Amino acid sequence: MELKIYPYAQVKEYFTAPFELKAETGISVDGLLSTLCTMKPEAAGILRKCRFAIADSIVDNTTILKENDSVHIIPPSSGG
Repeated sequence: MELKIYPYAQVKEYFTAPFELKAETGISVDGLLSTLCTMKPEAAGILRKCRFAIADSIVDNTTILKENDSVHIIPPSSGG
């Protein structure tokens, strides 16, 4: 299945934005996270701190992704 991945902020240093990814049917956000960490091991530290969103909603790592989902990778932010 095809997913559209949108990395933000520091994550864009490791992945072009946006990009398409072929994934197995029934993959969870956690499975996607593992796939991304395998693709770019140097990004694993930041990826494990990120939140993931689909359709304008933050989802947890057990969420099952569907064909053509747009997945937004949102790194932690700090402010003042």
